[in-house]
Amino acid sequence: MGGTTIQVAGDEKFEGRSVIFKTLQIYPSGNRRVCPVDAPSVSEFWAESAKPRQQERTIVRIGDRVARVELLNGITPAGADKIVDAFVKGKVRNSALWLKDEFSKVDVTQLSWIGICQGKRCITFGC
Repeated sequence: MGGTTIQVAGDEKFEGRSVIFKTLQIYPSGNRRVCPVDAPSVSEFWAESAKPRQQERTIVRIGDRVARVELLNGITPAGADKIVDAFVKGKVRNSALWLKDEFSKVDVTQLSWIGICQGKRCITFGC
């Protein structure tokens, strides 16, 4: 497994367009992260904290499917819908030629999160 981190997710709770769940990060021994003295461990794996982190994602429609997207720093579900729609319909323009080429390789249906970073809208896509 090398330096792979495993994320374990618990049951999901739906509230409107929100999906709430808890996650726990599990690391293999020998990972570049330092294992705290009090970290729970089993065999060659350890968890940073015995308390799972609560996470929330928003359900966003992308064409004929749905994605669970993390919204950050004031992006609303309605705003996310507009941003996603612009990407899916090819309405997003890039002035830099290299960025146009790179963006043509992105699968916009693999959306991870949308937010505001340093005053600008940011978006990330999964693999």
